Amino acid sequence: MKSFNFILLVIFFSSAFLFSSCNNLSRGKAKKLVLSKIDKDDLVIQFNVEYTTGRIIKEPRFGQGVNLNNLINKGYLKLDEDNRHVILTDKVLPFSKKINNMGREIWISVANFKDVNITGIQGSDKLKKVEYEKIYKLNALGQEINFNANSSYSKRYKNSDGDIVYNGSKQFEKYDDGWR
Repeated sequence: MKSFNFILLVIFFSSAFLFSSCNNLSRGKAKKLVLSKIDKDDLVIQFNVEYTTGRIIKEPRFGQGVNLNNLINKGYLKLDEDNRHVILTDKVLPFSKKINNMGREIWISVANFKDVNITGIQGSDKLKKVEYEKIYKLNALGQEINFNANSSYSKRYKNSDGDIVYNGSKQFEKYDDGWR
């Protein structure tokens, strides 16, 4: 009889623990959710291309002027005669691609997506805000030009490992079948 009561007690507490933990959003679950919702594209320096001439405008988007000088100094880009446009060299081609709007943007990859680190979870039983760090590893080009992650347009910085880190957050809501 004692063993039967003990078994019932174990079943009761383990099922209570199991059902009470179903509403919790653990860091592991949060990481899987965040990874399913974020883009994992490379970190890039973006240049606009003039629609009429197809020439690449010298000033990169989003305040990347420091990186522009490093790209030129390391031989990835050359200045055009007018000093208002740049030309891609063969050295940069493996890291670059034309993007959207009929090729009106050039993206030069400087880092590849590495991982996500969950830094905080807050909220109610039904709604959670998950804060995370999106981590990028510098590729060969990013290392050679000593890519400057600081930008007035985003919340990026270099960590102690030399990786680029971007802080972000996502909202998730609890449904009967789980968090979405």
